[in-house]
Amino acid sequence: MSKREEKILGHDYDGIHEYDNPLPGWWLFIFYGSMVWALLYAVFFHFGPGLLPEQRHDAEMRALRIEAARAAIMSGEVTDENVQLVALSPEHVDHGAQIFQERCAKCHRPDGGGDVGPNLTDKYWLDGGSPAEIHATIRDGVHQEGMPTWSWKIRPDEVWAAAAYVETLRGTNVVNGKEPQGQPWEPGTPSAARRAALTATLQEVLDDPAAVARGQQVFMVRCLACHGPQGGGLVGPNLTDDHWIHGGGLADIFHTVMEGVPEKGMISWKKQLSRQEIQDVVAFVASIRGTNAPGKPPEGEPWTPEMETAENPAGL
Repeated sequence: MSKREEKILGHDYDGIHEYDNPLPGWWLFIFYGSMVWALLYAVFFHFGPGLLPEQRHDAEMRALRIEAARAAIMSGEVTDENVQLVALSPEHVDHGAQIFQERCAKCHRPDGGGDVGPNLTDKYWLDGGSPAEIHATIRDGVHQEGMPTWSWKIRPDEVWAAAAYVETLRGTNVVNGKEPQGQPWEPGTPSAARRAALTATLQEVLDDPAAVARGQQVFMVRCLACHGPQGGGLVGPNLTDDHWIHGGGLADIFHTVMEGVPEKGMISWKKQLSRQEIQDVVAFVASIRGTNAPGKPPEGEPWTPEMETAENPAGL
């Protein structure tokens, strides 16, 4: 093997000389290969058909959402959850937007702000604002209000798509929208039909003395620290007067216990108590309404039993 001639540069650092030897061939191969690879990568993924990791993730999530929406529609079960699944599918929402512009814009404005028909972008709804109720309103119409029955004119999957699109308009509060009409609806608020069914169930629990007694036991363990042993209120409000911050109906109390009110320190009990325990404690709380135990002054709005009559079980 011939000895390579070493070239010494004229640099000297404390007796250490700097050589100018050629780099190893394997190192140069990797170096130039990396440059070529980087160029090809940039062209393919940034300017060509290649998908970057986040783009692949988005594409996979889009496909999953479309598949979930199709399954929800195929099930034929109109629930809040299924309508919301369809509203997560870009394909179905885009289809719904086309239907809306063709069929609904003349009454509700292209942006949903309301014209002859109500504003669909605020939180107020004439015929129920839950996703399932929106679907029902589009499907069945509201003849006395001039809303046609669209199930006679468009396919069932198009009703789903239109409902999904309207769901995406909720809360956008477009500029110069029509003034609010109807009742406010927030996510988690029971629909009228579900509220009525829930109220009937809770009324049966309230009529069962054993269930009320069980609810009292739960109350003494879980609720006493904030509401006092008699429910007169400590950190939490008085539960024995006729004023309620979040509604005094059975369904209102159930919703408050189930979901909580985090901004006011009321925790959600749905992960710590069974549904039966929540129903029992709601029955107990309802049983002490109006007993006016000594406690905190009234907070919230007045509520009376007449607001939850047999003719109006939803308390609406």
